[in-house]
This record gives sequence, C-alpha cells and structure tokens, in this order.
Amino acid sequence: MVTCLVAGATGAVGQQIVRLLVTNMAVSSVVVLTRRAVPAAGEAAAVAWAREHLGLTDNELAKKIIAVHVSEADWEHDDASMSALDVMARDFAVREQAWLQTLLQTPAPAALVQVMNGVDVVFTAMGSSRANSETQAAQAATSYHEGFATWLRRVDCSQNIKLAQAARAANAKGLVRVSAMSSNAKQFGTPEQYWGWCESFHT
Repeated sequence: MVTCLVAGATGAVGQQIVRLLVTNMAVSSVVVLTRRAVPAAGEAAAVAWAREHLGLTDNELAKKIIAVHVSEADWEHDDASMSALDVMARDFAVREQAWLQTLLQTPAPAALVQVMNGVDVVFTAMGSSRANSETQAAQAATSYHEGFATWLRRVDCSQNIKLAQAARAANAKGLVRVSAMSSNAKQFGTPEQYWGWCESFHT
C-alpha cells in the first residue's frame, strides 16, 4: 500500500488529484497540506472537513484523508533576503537570478521534511493566479507585473522547489507536479519562466 501527499489539494486541479488517489485501492492514505485550519480530533470531524474542502462525498473515501496544517512560517520564506536583493540589484533580471541561486542552495524546511516521513509519492498542484486576493493586493501595493511576480516567485517557484527538496530529504520515491507545456526558463519576466525554473530543478 502507498501513502501519498498532495499540496494544493483544495484547488480545482488538486481536488481532482485527491479524488483519483482515494479511489485507488493501492493508496492507503492521502496526506493533504493545507493553510486552512485542520479538522478537530475525531473521525467525524475529519470526514466533514474532507467533504467541505475537498469535495469528497463518500465518507469511506474521506476517511483516507489526513489533513496537515502548513503555515507560511513552515515554508521559511526569506522576504528579508529579497528586500536586500532589491537594494543590491536594481535590475529585475539580476535580482531574480540571484534569488533563485539562493533558493537552490537553501536546505529543505525542517517542518516539511517531517511531514514527508512515511510518504511514498508527492503530488503538487500549487500555483498562483491573478484572480487570487493575495496577488491582487500585491499588485495594488507595487505594480501589476511586480505584484504577480511576487506570488509566482513565492508559490509557483519557491514552494514547489522546497516541496521537492523536502521530498528528496525524506526519501520519497517520487514527485509529480502539475505544470504547463509552455514552461520555459528562458522566457524572462513571464509566468512560464518561473514554471520553467521548477521544471529544471525537478528534472
């Protein structure tokens, strides 16, 4: 039997991944990373949570879900370093490349490695969107391009890379990431660039 972990499980794509996994007889349990409050102790509460946040309507399948709360602090985002890079590198391209190199040299967050213990396969559907309230707030505070880049950097790139680092450190057998055919690390200043950076790291 296999234990799987899904990041981005409450999104449209993530929910579909969860449904496929819980109906697979070879999967014993599905660990779901979430920023939402996790269910209270007890099977009934856990099932109710899975029905509400993951769209699972079968109580027996919902029992396979193990919800784990992961806070922003658990991802160990280093916003201070980005602020320092802003001062050091006025050029956007130089700054982003410096940030990426720092990220790749940083060890996997300890909290994520701990969550991965006993997990065989990791799935991630994490990604940002211009429609997200957090993205729109960042755009209002900076600019349309920089605001979106902030969340592409944080979620699509950083969190996915850190998840992969944690999976590797915990000796998970595999990692599957939902991406896009247009991913291209050389297409500077676009969402495709951040996705391409992730592809380069994962392969």
